Amino acid sequence: MFIFKHPKDLRQLPWGSPARLRLEGIWHHSIQSQSGYAVLIEATDIYLEEILPELPCPLADVPWEGVTLELGFFHGIVLTNNSFGIDFLIPDADWLPETLRASLEQHLSRN
Repeated sequence: MFIFKHPKDLRQLPWGSPARLRLEGIWHHSIQSQSGYAVLIEATDIYLEEILPELPCPLADVPWEGVTLELGFFHGIVLTNNSFGIDFLIPDADWLPETLRASLEQHLSRN
């Protein structure tokens, strides 16, 4: 799992990587205008019992506010209160368990 609380944190990812490009867009359009941070989920994170201190539950049980699917990534948003949000970037990969995929697809925003 990679956590991004400041634009400089994007340096954790290689320049030009698809995840970094998506996170740069998320950062500029979402996070800088609210209080919160972004998380990039990796295959080893999907079975954690408590994904983050603010979300003491597995990813499949996260109460998504909304989800989009774009350029090979699910982008899910969780509001922990009225002014703090967490943006999740989850690769649309074969290693996603069906329970997590179903949860994300159930909240998929249709345009």
